[in-house]
Amino acid sequence: MKIRRDALLGVGVAIGYVLGARAGRQRYEQLALWARKTSDDLGLRPAVNRVVDTARETAVDLRDSAENRAHVALDSGSRAVSETVRSAADALKAGD
Repeated sequence: MKIRRDALLGVGVAIGYVLGARAGRQRYEQLALWARKTSDDLGLRPAVNRVVDTARETAVDLRDSAENRAHVALDSGSRAVSETVRSAADALKAGD
């Protein structure tokens, strides 16, 4: 009896989730359409495009900067490791 009740509860939850997700998606689409129309009506499209373009350019600049810094750090680290290994090898040779 408890299993049947749990199964019915699970089915009810699943149906509620599906219907709620559909209703939520429809409401989201309505709000998105309203926002697009409103921004177009107010002439905000050029400003929005400028913000998007600036954000895109900034992201590319940040990526490039991070890439360059990583290369510098890796080069510096590899030189330090090479020097340490060379010093250790020289010390071993001197100890022979």
